Amino acid sequence: MATDHAPAQSPAQSPAQSDDSYERISFLNHATGEEVPGVMGWREGAENRVVFQVWDGPSFAAEGVDLASAFAAARAGIVRAGFTPQPPVDGGLGDLFTEAESAAPPPRVQPVLWLLAAAILLALLIPVLARAEVPEWNKRIPFPNAPYDYRYDGPNYDSRDGSRNSAARMRHEAKERGDPDWLNIPLDPIVAIVERGSGRVIARYRLEGGQFCDHEDDNCDLDGLFPLVLSTEPQEPVLAVVRHVGAHGQRISVLRPLADATKPVFEATADFALGLRLRRNGLDVIVDRAGSGGEARKEMLHWPDAPAHDRAALPDIILPSAPPLSPSASAFDARLRGIAAARDLPGFVALLTDDVLVSFGGNGGKAEFSEYWRLDSDTGRKTFWATLDRLLAQGAWIEAGGQDDDGDSFPQRITYPWFFAAWPGDVDAENAFIADEDAALRAAPHDGAPVLARLPRAAVLRASAEEGNEVSEWLDPGWLEVVAPGRALGFVRQEDVMPLLDTRMLAVETGTGWKIEAFVAGD
Repeated sequence: MATDHAPAQSPAQSPAQSDDSYERISFLNHATGEEVPGVMGWREGAENRVVFQVWDGPSFAAEGVDLASAFAAARAGIVRAGFTPQPPVDGGLGDLFTEAESAAPPPRVQPVLWLLAAAILLALLIPVLARAEVPEWNKRIPFPNAPYDYRYDGPNYDSRDGSRNSAARMRHEAKERGDPDWLNIPLDPIVAIVERGSGRVIARYRLEGGQFCDHEDDNCDLDGLFPLVLSTEPQEPVLAVVRHVGAHGQRISVLRPLADATKPVFEATADFALGLRLRRNGLDVIVDRAGSGGEARKEMLHWPDAPAHDRAALPDIILPSAPPLSPSASAFDARLRGIAAARDLPGFVALLTDDVLVSFGGNGGKAEFSEYWRLDSDTGRKTFWATLDRLLAQGAWIEAGGQDDDGDSFPQRITYPWFFAAWPGDVDAENAFIADEDAALRAAPHDGAPVLARLPRAAVLRASAEEGNEVSEWLDPGWLEVVAPGRALGFVRQEDVMPLLDTRMLAVETGTGWKIEAFVAGD
């Protein structure tokens, strides 16, 4: 069990047990390259526990099956917080420090997708991301799908911990040498692509203006190199490189050596953090942008091109506001709400016309209505009332009097929900959804994914996952991939939207009062 970033405190501030031991040590600050004071505490026995505390900074504590495992976990935690503990001059777990310094750091597995498990990715053959990591210097890593390797050619430092080869150590050494620009020593990643059989370098890239972060920046877990496997070019070597730029920004570069051997074919830079989502034929990249007033907004970019569905063919649809109801329609609306509140089923059925439309394919009528909604069961009645409650909550659209398809005159008609009647008659309504107030458009189908936008009430969304599309195959049934206003791609919870062709209710004013002539879904 570990506690990350607890408030720092000196040993005197924590009640110590009789078997607790403490040792003052120093920590290397990754951001500044300077050493700062702190303390290490440990307890051995039935409870093996090690804690590192940076005075005026973070702390990290961990327990383990033995003291060595507790030490390793606690040390890894405080390193992730940006501080590497330095060995004590004497005493105090010195052997464990020696082992930690001499041990090779473990590979850093970097998950790039927020939702998809590796098994699902492999099953779907979407661009494969097995791991994103900063490989060892001068070590060739094979592409999983092509007879090529990629190699990290420098700079020769290891950003995975605060060891002597870290960027922080390199800055510290430059500072000790008196370099006035020690904070900005060049750390640009250099990457080579090598033909596996011959060892010939076929491409080499110097990715200027960035470095793999050293745990003092945000979203460090995304930094690294990872191969992509495109379904359109399954045997082509493609490499993605994510690193930090500036104080907090992050950049992704896509290297396609068979297309361009000297520069990336695609780059995207976020002012803050990047988000990535794999597609069958490329990447979706979510970038943070800082506005002039300091506010942040998110954009979604695509490589190598837009997704298979044609977003340009989906113009934004802005629905007009519903007009106010007439006094007569308002009185009927109030009557409906009273019936719904009282759960007065006979009162509602009495408002239906004798040939009320219930389904496309049935004969209509009150008997079919009762059978369709299974009103003889508790479950059916519960479903019906929930549907009516939702329709009334969404509100009605009123139309002036006219003639119906049979040529019969009627003074006025109201439709629930209002946006069904407001929909343009020349636009296909299939796969259209209407958003609830403040619905979240997210970068991935997960509640923890970044919110790309908060949708206004009645924003029109178009489903982007076509039948057979990889998204429709793996997507959680509780989510929809949609194209939102402004042609932004994202995901919404199904409970936050309503299909345009879902259940609607139409009523007309007759000579004997208002009657419901349709309670139907579909088209």
